[in-house]
Amino acid sequence: MRQFSIFVGLILLLIIGGSITYQVAYNGEDSLASLAVQQVDDPEGSTVLVAPSQAALLVIIGGVVFGGMLSMGIGLAVVMWFLDRSLHQIRAESSDEGETAVAKQA
Repeated sequence: MRQFSIFVGLILLLIIGGSITYQVAYNGEDSLASLAVQQVDDPEGSTVLVAPSQAALLVIIGGVVFGGMLSMGIGLAVVMWFLDRSLHQIRAESSDEGETAVAKQA
């Protein structure tokens, strides 16, 4: 099933790429305008300057990504701490049982 879904995904990717190529070949480069966002109308507009709304969105997206990474890191750290704690408890219990077994044999 997994191989079939990968196959279908690749076929869809080829179809989408072919349709974009067809648009460019027969409609010229102006057909790509629907695929891109036009930032400025002025031909001498700066590609470096950012509009305030774009800067705000960049900060928001960066904050969400950073917060997500931080929460995942904290979650993994907590899980590893609990696993390590359990491992230490199991080792302590098994060593105590081993000592009592040796004492019973003597």
